[in-house]
Amino acid sequence: MRNIFVAFSLIFILIGAVLLGSMMNERVIASMLTFGSTGPMAFLFLILYSAAALILAFLAKGTKYRPLVLTVSMTLLVVSLFITFVGAFAFQNP
Repeated sequence: MRNIFVAFSLIFILIGAVLLGSMMNERVIASMLTFGSTGPMAFLFLILYSAAALILAFLAKGTKYRPLVLTVSMTLLVVSLFITFVGAFAFQNP
């Protein structure tokens, strides 16, 4: 059962990484992963995917991949929160 949590965590990590990469390029895959939402909602989906990966990584106790999955999911969550913070506050019009 715990291996399923690792697999789901890896799936959410991959979805978050693909979404992050697509947001920086052509946004074709990003519109598909955010169900057609644009703007701040796309960043919300990025944070939701990252948080889901982190929660599932915490639930995967007793596996040998848990430290790796925890590290990658925490890094993805921190990067997505940083990008959201920069997008929300740094690019405001004066």
